[in-house]
Amino acid sequence: MYKMKIKNIYKIFILTLLLLSINIINASSLPTSSLNYELELIIKPENPTANQTISAKANLYALDINKYEVLWFLDGKLIQKGVGQTDFFFQTGNWGKETILTAQVNTTNDGIISKQIYILPSEVDLIWEAKTYTPPFYKGKVLNSSNSIINVVAVPNLIDKNGNKIPSDKLIYKWKEDWKVKGNQSGYGKNTFSFESPQITRSKSITVEVESLDNSLKTKKTINFRSNQTKIIFYKEDPLLGILYNQAINSNYTLSDSEEEVTIKAYPFFFSPQNELKYKWEMNNKILNNIKNEIIFRKQPNLTGSTQVSLKINNLDKILQFTDNTFLINFEE
Repeated sequence: MYKMKIKNIYKIFILTLLLLSINIINASSLPTSSLNYELELIIKPENPTANQTISAKANLYALDINKYEVLWFLDGKLIQKGVGQTDFFFQTGNWGKETILTAQVNTTNDGIISKQIYILPSEVDLIWEAKTYTPPFYKGKVLNSSNSIINVVAVPNLIDKNGNKIPSDKLIYKWKEDWKVKGNQSGYGKNTFSFESPQITRSKSITVEVESLDNSLKTKKTINFRSNQTKIIFYKEDPLLGILYNQAINSNYTLSDSEEEVTIKAYPFFFSPQNELKYKWEMNNKILNNIKNEIIFRKQPNLTGSTQVSLKINNLDKILQFTDNTFLINFEE
C-alpha cells in the first residue's frame, strides 16, 4: 500500500513536468508582435510657463515611426494626424490650467501605441545680490567680484489645478552649483542659496529645481555668473556740502582760485569686506605715507602745473580683488 502511494506521487510529478514543458515551448514561440513598444514624448521647453508655445516630438524605438500614422490630441480632442507626423506644436493654458497631451501611433502589426503627459504651467525667477561694497547713494546694481559672496533667492510661481498658489516655503528646492547638487542648502522650504563668486577668468552656473510635495508641479531655472573687475572712483569732499557723489573725478581735478586745499576721497567698488583693504597712494610714482582712503592737496607758493596721483587697493583677505586708478591734480596761480 505504501509503495502504491509513492508510485502515484511519482506519476503526478512526471505529468506536472510535462505540462510545464509544454507551456514553456508555447511561450517561447509567441510572435514578436506581442512585445510592448514604448513611445517617448519630448517637450521643449521642459518646464513651460502659462500661454507659452511648446514643441513636442514623438520617438518610437525598435520601430520606424515614420512609416505609421501619428495622431496628436489636446485634452482628448484630435488636433493633428498624418503619416510620420512626429512633431507637434501647441500652447499651454493659463496658470492653474492643466493640459493633457496625447500622442498615438497606429502601427500595422503591433496595434496602437500611445503616450500621455500632463502639463501644468509653472515658473521660478532667481534674484541675486552680491555682498560687496558700494558707496552711499549708489543707484546701480551691486556687482560681484572674484570670490565675493552671492546670495540667490528663488521666487517660484506654482499654481495648482484648483487655482491656488503654493507658498514658497511649502515647496521642495534642489540647488546645484556647476551641476553638482548642494544637499546642505537643498530641501523643503529652502528657497535661498549662497555661494562664492568665480574667479575673474572663469564662470559658474547656479540651478534650482522646484517641485510641489505631490510632484504635480515642477520647474527649474539656471543662471550663469562671471565676476566683475573691482573699481576705484574719486570724489571731492566739500567743507559745507560733504562728499559730492554726483561729481566723480575722472581724469583730472583743478584747484580753483578760491581753493587753498582740497580733500579727495577714494571709494572702492565691489570689494568684500571693506575693512580688509590696503590703500597705496603714489604721487609722480613716489609712494606716499598714507594708508587711508583720502588724500589732501594744498596750494604751494609759486607752484603750478600738474601732478599725477595714483592709488592701488588690495583686499588682504581675497587676493584676486585688487585694482588701481589714476588722475591729475592741476595747480594754477
